[in-house]
Amino acid sequence: MLLEDNTQLIGYVMETFKIRPLNMVTELVAKSGYSISYAYESYVFTEHSHILFEFSEADEQELIVHIHHSVEEDEMNKIFEHLNSCALPLEIKLQAGKIFDVEEKGGNQIELKFYENE
Repeated sequence: MLLEDNTQLIGYVMETFKIRPLNMVTELVAKSGYSISYAYESYVFTEHSHILFEFSEADEQELIVHIHHSVEEDEMNKIFEHLNSCALPLEIKLQAGKIFDVEEKGGNQIELKFYENE
């Protein structure tokens, strides 16, 4: 493959990524009193990783909210209700997700595990 200046590019990897509206999550997280710790592809983790937002593939104005397994069930409901009340004025739709766990795998890698909310 030749670049515009006729330089040959040897051994390249091309990936396609969907651009996500991170500002939508940033506004919601700020309004709800949380903070973002990091984001990766379709996931946004809040401080202390108790809440995990996932961008919906079906609707760009919708977020799926996953709650960490260490949070008590009644507290999960309160968190979701609080987030929903903050999301409505921003015209963001929230969908209740699953319970999740995150495990550090070393080398800057993590593993996410999702469980059905019973």
